Amino acid sequence: MNGLLEESELRRQTAAFASAGYEEIYLHARIGLRTPYLSQKWFDAVAAVVDEAEKHGLAVSIWDEDGYPSGFVGNRIKFEHPELQAQYLISTQIQVSAGCAIEYVFDSVEPVFYVGFVAADGTISNITEFCGSLTGAFYNYTQSHPYSSSSMQVGAPHRRCSTRRRGFGILWTPEQDGWIVAVQISRNVATGHNTDLMNPETTDKILNYTHEEYVRRFGRVFLSSFTDEPGPGGRRCSDGKLYPWTGNFAGEFLRDHGQNIVPLLPHLFMDIDGRTPVIRDAYRRTQQRLLTQNYLEKLRVWCAENGAQSVGHLMRTEAPRQISCYWPDELACYRFLDIPCCDPLGRLMGWPDASAHHFGIKVVSSAARHFGKARAGSDILAVTGNETALRDMKFIMNYHMALGVTYFNIDGLHYSYAGERKADAPGSYSLQHSEWPLMGDLLREVKLLAEQVELGVPECQLAVLYPDVTLNTEAVDSAWETRLHLLMEELLARQIEFDLIDGQTLEEQFYATPKALAAKYPRFIVPEARFIACKTAELLEKYVACGGQLQIRGALPRLLDGRATVWNIHAGAGMELPTSPLEGQHPERVLAHRRSEGVLLFNRSGHEFSGFWEGRAVTLAGGEARFLRPGEEIPDWRSIWRSAVELTHWSLTFPANHLVLPCWEIDEKYHEPDDPEMINLLCRDATAPSGVRGYFSRFMFSGRCERLTLRLDRETFTRPGWSCLVNGIPATAWRDEAADWLDCDISELVRGGEFPSQNRIDLIGEQLNEAPYLIGDFAGEYSFARRELPFLAADSGKFELDRPVPWSNLGRGGYSGPGTYETDFSLDEAGTFLLALERVEDAVGVWVDGRRVGAAVAPPYRVELGRLEPGTHRLKIEVWNAPGNRDLLAGLASGLLGKAELYKRQGN
Repeated sequence: MNGLLEESELRRQTAAFASAGYEEIYLHARIGLRTPYLSQKWFDAVAAVVDEAEKHGLAVSIWDEDGYPSGFVGNRIKFEHPELQAQYLISTQIQVSAGCAIEYVFDSVEPVFYVGFVAADGTISNITEFCGSLTGAFYNYTQSHPYSSSSMQVGAPHRRCSTRRRGFGILWTPEQDGWIVAVQISRNVATGHNTDLMNPETTDKILNYTHEEYVRRFGRVFLSSFTDEPGPGGRRCSDGKLYPWTGNFAGEFLRDHGQNIVPLLPHLFMDIDGRTPVIRDAYRRTQQRLLTQNYLEKLRVWCAENGAQSVGHLMRTEAPRQISCYWPDELACYRFLDIPCCDPLGRLMGWPDASAHHFGIKVVSSAARHFGKARAGSDILAVTGNETALRDMKFIMNYHMALGVTYFNIDGLHYSYAGERKADAPGSYSLQHSEWPLMGDLLREVKLLAEQVELGVPECQLAVLYPDVTLNTEAVDSAWETRLHLLMEELLARQIEFDLIDGQTLEEQFYATPKALAAKYPRFIVPEARFIACKTAELLEKYVACGGQLQIRGALPRLLDGRATVWNIHAGAGMELPTSPLEGQHPERVLAHRRSEGVLLFNRSGHEFSGFWEGRAVTLAGGEARFLRPGEEIPDWRSIWRSAVELTHWSLTFPANHLVLPCWEIDEKYHEPDDPEMINLLCRDATAPSGVRGYFSRFMFSGRCERLTLRLDRETFTRPGWSCLVNGIPATAWRDEAADWLDCDISELVRGGEFPSQNRIDLIGEQLNEAPYLIGDFAGEYSFARRELPFLAADSGKFELDRPVPWSNLGRGGYSGPGTYETDFSLDEAGTFLLALERVEDAVGVWVDGRRVGAAVAPPYRVELGRLEPGTHRLKIEVWNAPGNRDLLAGLASGLLGKAELYKRQGN
């Protein structure tokens, strides 16, 4: 939901989502929203969507925030309830020597909360009484006059200086060597996580502002509520030393652990003695309880009472050393969501070098199984970019299903694509996507496979300890994290079905029944654990005694016993991993998700895999995923079909071409000294100056210009009142028919002819922001590396081809959309036929004799044509490419680029 929300457009798009096969839509306020969030106009827009969705049987759900992250209600809580602002601890450590006075001003201006002196033997003394406020240092000597009213005629000049901001400091002389550890409570939250989610009052306010307002206005019509990356606040953390705070944290810690945390705070920031890891772990356990109890559980209960399901993801699941600062033992936190989700960013995933995503996805799919959830989900396709095709989307969803995820919240169905919304992360996968007409085919294929994947129950062979205690107690480095990710890759590449399980959940579910643990997970890996809880260690010792096989990766962990004792366990370092039932060359290409009713096999490589699963033949194209039921095979398709006809001649037709004009110079009549000579509106190498300027761009045109339109984004200029000239003639015939752009027919204003003729477009207005497009009957290309002065030549968009040709060779290098290939073929005998396309960039829809027979949005590009009788038939293939060429001049290959053959099913 971005832009200025209009009822007619909202209804049109809602109907389109239902037609494409979406089952549920979240109403998410995004960057670029012009209708104020939670205003009356916002709720009017929601009403239109709810009404239209009901007509089409489409569920509507709540996205609980203005953008992301969840929990701040568009900054209402921070400003209207400052007492609920996020807090976190900051610390200063100062090494001191006996008898040497220490005079120190702390960098932060927040009041000192606690200052302890840590002696060499680990004892901590409270020296907070030696701290106080200080004005700070003098600086900036100036010659000044007294402050007085403007009526004062005489002011005596004098020399003075300013002082730095007021802060806090300490003046103290230690009697022995040691460290001063000062702790302050900061509310200077630099991230969007600016509310105190450990305080139950914060969640009450969130619910009152959003969820309850929706129900008051619309009733209990919402299927779900999505929470997106909520967090307790604080700076961005990669060192493990971010400690969120809330007003009653000390009391809550006392309740949980029977100790006062305040005099123990130095342990959070320094390694003092064997108690340090115990205290840090205890701190994180209280933090986790407060977050889950006061935020996640309150949301879940509200949803349950109002007929909705709680859905969402926490923060960077694939980066455990960051997530532990915000959501300690994240895996256990997901028990408080009805559908736990992950949020893997980018489209490069599934490969060994992207193994971080393995970990994040397995966390939520494992949590769903441990806590009895119907499914695990993904807030999918975020930060994937405008180059993303339906083929990429299907690959990403296949990969998720291979790791046990079957609920997909497709991020990026943009209402508007105007202005900088095109640069939102992700780009739009809505009606603005060039392959949108085939979105329904993608959704049908994914839903069918997801339904198969949900058959039966997972058949796990192994469990891996989620390193919650290590993350709670130590600031692990990136190398540690990488080793954890590589373990995920090792197991997945061997087609091993496994669960991650944290110590807390392990103890809750199996402490009294270690035999049940050994029966469910015959093998258990403890990876890279620096520390392990005593009860977890005790349970795993009983597990081994019951016949379970235990493997320790890395050094033996230390016990969380207050002395950091090394765990004395003789684990089977040589424990063999389960043997894969997959045979063939490069089995590591294939990921497998085992279920009691079959197995999902996903070929994550770009090459075909041919081999055997449990002795049954399996052939998978690159990127293909199939569900294999017991007793079934996935045979080589060429063993079923025999080549019948190679199709060699095609008639290719394009609709109107389009080409972006990214480079604009500033007319010398308007040029200011600091202005750039040229701006490129795609790469943004320079920013258009503020204020009114005249910009011009040139293009060459040859032939007769019969149809050429200049298209401007509605947010091309910062303010209205702009004007346009083409070859010095005002362009005034603007059509205001679309939501995001304006069109003007400039055919009569363009110079062409036998030789290329230069044309110039002038735009006069305040701050040029968006690149215009030329649309019409032409072939176009950029002959210069800077993407300026394109060459256009009139053409009809119709071609006769005897061999595959990239669209860029036909003057469509900047085009995204459909190209229609047609040909006739003759059959001597009846039969069932298959169309096999060697290479497609990127997706196809197929018609035979005017009847649509299917589509292929990703490999394998094979479509069954059904039974055909002898005679001549007409074949039509619509090829669609991704929006990257249109939006970014990405230079992506496009078109039908390999052999096209008809195959006849053998035996009929």
